[in-house]
Amino acid sequence: DKMRAGEETDIEQLYAKFDAESSSEDDSE
Repeated sequence: DKMRAGEETDIEQLYAKFDAESSSEDDSE
């Protein structure tokens, strides 16, 4: 997973944010 650390990190961070928001919304409701 350390091929494109920069890009992978960016994408992983994006997914993490989406996951967190999705989870938060799901938990809220």
